[in-house]
Amino acid sequence: MTIIELVKHRLPFLVPADDTTILLEITQSQYALQKYFPKSDSEVEDEASYANLQRMLVAYYSAYQLVNRKALINLQGEAGEAPLLNQAIKKVKADVVETEFQENKSSNSLLIDAETLALELKKLVCETAKTLSIALPMCYTPKKQVLAFKVYH
Repeated sequence: MTIIELVKHRLPFLVPADDTTILLEITQSQYALQKYFPKSDSEVEDEASYANLQRMLVAYYSAYQLVNRKALINLQGEAGEAPLLNQAIKKVKADVVETEFQENKSSNSLLIDAETLALELKKLVCETAKTLSIALPMCYTPKKQVLAFKVYH
């Protein structure tokens, strides 16, 4: 499977109109992960130069970034437009394009779902990176330190 196919498999709600955004995110992910793969600048965008697990890592990392981007757009809006927040499509008309939004019953349902999805994707990124013996900073969990203290009576 190609990287874009892996991303679309992981995020089935993406539509063909999202392909440009997906490809841009894949390219950004390839460069972000380049230092962990033995890739020259001329190879970094050449998908054929990636092993299967490397393609999976790029796809999972791209999907993770796409979900975070979409959640941010829902909260902040995009290109000067108002944020979507808790809107959902209520009505769509095909011949003459017409869309109507309604409020969701639960105002934070999309955000909770996005957060859960992002956490699951992060887990996949970290597990795949670990399989490849890659220590990504996003996967680092600091060890809890126990502070020694004396109790005075």
